[in-house]
Amino acid sequence: MKTVNDKRSMMKKASLFLIAPMVATTLNASSIFFDQGFDNDFRQFNQLAQAMLNSHRDRSSFGQMGFPHLNMSENEKNYTLKFELPGMDKSEVKLSLEQDRVLTIEGEKRRESKENNKTFVREEISYGKFKRVLRLPKDADSDKMTTSYKDGILTVVIPKKEIKKSPTKIIPIN
Repeated sequence: MKTVNDKRSMMKKASLFLIAPMVATTLNASSIFFDQGFDNDFRQFNQLAQAMLNSHRDRSSFGQMGFPHLNMSENEKNYTLKFELPGMDKSEVKLSLEQDRVLTIEGEKRRESKENNKTFVREEISYGKFKRVLRLPKDADSDKMTTSYKDGILTVVIPKKEIKKSPTKIIPIN
């Protein structure tokens, strides 16, 4: 014979079994409503983002688009940064270093004055000011940095230096 507690436990399980489908239906309906609202909001956000990107392209501005493009590599001795600067002379580019670790490349790619009077059918070449800031790793020896510029590629080679690890200090707890 079952005890009173066993009967109560069985009644709770039975009521949950009967109520569960109703709760699941309600939750499912609300999640469908939420998902549809989210999809609409996301679609609108995506359209806005695309419009913003297209407006940058239409104005031929690339200051915010990650220009100049960069390849960064390293080996045991050096870090090598290669900036792609097509159609630019090295006199149009400024490379600076702040606090021994913040490297900034900036400049302006200007439209040739001959092109100002033309009506373009399609224009994909970008013009305008740009600035890109990079934080160098702690082991970069910026004092020994070298640069070269050839065929629209600015190469920056930064030797690595040995970083002395400070000894671990044990602090007594009072």
